[in-house]
Amino acid sequence: AVVSTQSTGVRAVLESQGFISKHVLDLVFGYYGKPSHIRVDGGASQSAFILEQVSSLSAVELERSECVEGSLMGAALLAGLGAGLYTSLDHIKRDVVLQCTRVYNTGGSDDELREGYDAWRESAERCVDWTKKLP
Repeated sequence: AVVSTQSTGVRAVLESQGFISKHVLDLVFGYYGKPSHIRVDGGASQSAFILEQVSSLSAVELERSECVEGSLMGAALLAGLGAGLYTSLDHIKRDVVLQCTRVYNTGGSDDELREGYDAWRESAERCVDWTKKLP
């Protein structure tokens, strides 16, 4: 019998977030190539579990920015540019340095994690157009 607890539910949610991120990264890498590292921010970037999982599955180094909300920071910097606080984008690049709080680089995936991702991807593919199969 399969036993589910609150912690297994939380883990499933976190794993699925990592799997979705890996899937999106694969699409981006297919178009633009694979970078040596990626700077991440936002709410999910605060989860070491997700970042370790994505780094492992994608075999790419993830750098967590000290600025949790990079989009907000970018909007504020562009507003500063528009208000004359900065004279150019180069001025912003020169004066605003965002540090990383932690780097995740697991160097490749483990078999159990890869199997979990493959099972998730197969399940996701089965869900495509499922409503078309209903009577």
